[in-house]
Amino acid sequence: MNQQPGASRESTAEQTLRGGGLPRSSVARLFALLDGFSSDQHVMTLRELARAADLPKSTTHRLASTLVELGGLIRVEDGYRLGARMYAIGARSWEATLHHAAVQHMEQLHRLSRQTLHLAVLTGPDVLYLEKIAAKGSPPSPASVAGRLPAHLTGVGKVLMAFSDPDSVELILSRPLQRRTNHSMTEPAVLRRDLATIRRTGIAQDNAEAADNLRCLAVPIWHVGRAAAALSLSFPSSVTSFQALENSLRAAATAISRSLDAQSRQIVA
Repeated sequence: MNQQPGASRESTAEQTLRGGGLPRSSVARLFALLDGFSSDQHVMTLRELARAADLPKSTTHRLASTLVELGGLIRVEDGYRLGARMYAIGARSWEATLHHAAVQHMEQLHRLSRQTLHLAVLTGPDVLYLEKIAAKGSPPSPASVAGRLPAHLTGVGKVLMAFSDPDSVELILSRPLQRRTNHSMTEPAVLRRDLATIRRTGIAQDNAEAADNLRCLAVPIWHVGRAAAALSLSFPSSVTSFQALENSLRAAATAISRSLDAQSRQIVA
């Protein structure tokens, strides 16, 4: 095999997208350990961390001890939890700036629409949810804050794929595409046609593709000339007239984009 740098990097990316696992470097092991925590499980035992990170127990103990010394983890009676240093680092991320710019407009849209809202970014073949404001009595949604879903199954994912680099999209479409409902799009050709429509209209729909009885509209949030995030509005599939919801969603995304640009100008100044 030719040892061209570009080809090597692409091979690693393809392996990760296809579920081939992370390279076992020290940094990758640290992140695998940290990724073991979830919004539902704040404290984990050493055994649970080792299983979640797919690491030997001795390696997990060594990495966890290092993170405790650095403030990344805190040792508690039942195991380990994330330390305040992780929160401080996360608060300096671009995603935290995005969240700050978006949350007020999301709350206003929630009061107006009385539907469930999501804020998400694209990360590899998945979308990562940064915020969710749930509506009372709405159908169950598989999305959760800090959780991930396959991008091709969601409105936010499809709208971000539509405006992403074509090579990155083709890499996603080259892997086996998960099905969650009878309406899930799993044929690359069908998805390509859907993405072309989204690029033309500027809005994506999820018609019970991620969860039964749940429909979604999603639009991009633009920042420095790219679709940096997406905002979605979810409602029961029984709702068939949603032009007013679409207009309100577009207006909220535009307001978030302006707030995000204003915050960026303040940071530069």
